[in-house]
Amino acid sequence: MASSNFQKTFTQVILPKVYNFGATIVLIGAMFKLLNWPGGALMLGTGLSTEAAIFFLSAFEKPAPEYHWENIHPELLNEPVSAHVVNKNVPQKPNNNNGANLNAIGLSQEQVAQLSSGIQKLILTTEQINKISNSVNASAEFSQNLVSVNEDVMKMKKELSSLTSKIASLSSVYDNMLASLKK
Repeated sequence: MASSNFQKTFTQVILPKVYNFGATIVLIGAMFKLLNWPGGALMLGTGLSTEAAIFFLSAFEKPAPEYHWENIHPELLNEPVSAHVVNKNVPQKPNNNNGANLNAIGLSQEQVAQLSSGIQKLILTTEQINKISNSVNASAEFSQNLVSVNEDVMKMKKELSSLTSKIASLSSVYDNMLASLKK
């Protein structure tokens, strides 16, 4: 028991702190090395040695337990549910026949009807929210298009104003030319 507690404390408390300490030394050593400050090579070497020692010790850690999730969630398997062995200690999902398993899960017919009604209402609400979401997206897109059209109209207004002043200036030049030809 004491050995197990020590191993757990070592791998879950002490080793991560030493690992972080080593990583900190590596980062500071790299900074010293990049900035050409004295002691950078020593710090970098010390940090990397610490990291190497930690990796060496990590190789001897007890592997994490492997859970068999397919016993609890048979849909994880690529084969039909009936083709595998199910753990007897894990409660099974009730099948679709409403009457057979109601007593096993402790629901009455009325509770199942209420649950079914609630699920139907939830489905309808979800569909309505999706429709509203689509409307909001369409409104946002329409609003962006209006802003773009407004910007284009403002550009066109500037261009027309510029064109009007140029035409007025050109008309004045022609009027002066006609006046000089009449003299």
